[in-house]
Amino acid sequence: MKQHVHLYDAVNRPYSDVRSALANRSLELLKRAAEAGLSGAHESALHVEVGGIALAKEVHLDVKGFRDIPGRVPLGRVSIRWSPADHSSLFPVIEADLEAEPIDEERTMFSLLGLYQPPLGLVGAALDRLGFHRLAETALERFFKRLLAAIEDSAPEPTDLMPEASTDESTRLTVKH
Repeated sequence: MKQHVHLYDAVNRPYSDVRSALANRSLELLKRAAEAGLSGAHESALHVEVGGIALAKEVHLDVKGFRDIPGRVPLGRVSIRWSPADHSSLFPVIEADLEAEPIDEERTMFSLLGLYQPPLGLVGAALDRLGFHRLAETALERFFKRLLAAIEDSAPEPTDLMPEASTDESTRLTVKH
C-alpha cells in the first residue's frame, strides 16, 4: 500500500528566480541538497535511525526536467524518484513532484507531494502503520529543507534563460551514503 507525503514551505525568492533556477539547474540543486547530507551521517537523504541503529542506503535519484503547468497561476514542476541502487527491498521507493508557485512579488511557495511504497510487502505495510512511516517522512523532510536552502541561496545566473518549457528528459543521480 502506497503512503502519501505532503511537505510545504516558502522561500524568500521571487518566482521568476526560482523558475529560472529549476528550469536550468534543477539537477544541480537536487544533487547539492542530496550531497549536503553526506557530511553528517544523520543528515543524508535516505538515512534513518531505528533504536540507535543507523541505516543508510545508496540511492538512485531520477529527475525529470522542469515543466511549466498551464493554468491561471504560474506553476512549475520537477518530478523525482528515489530508489535503492541495489534494488534492495529494505528501503522504500519514493516518487514525488516538487512544485513551485508565486506567493507574491518576493516569495515562492514549494510543495513536495509524494508517494512511497513501504518495503517488505505486507510485513512492511504493517510496520509502516505502526510508525515506520516516520522514517521515510523524516528523510524527505531533511532533503526538502536542504533543497529549499539551496534554492534560496542560489543567486540567479545572468546567463540563465527562461525557456518556455523544458523537455521531459530523465537524469539519474546516484547518491552514496
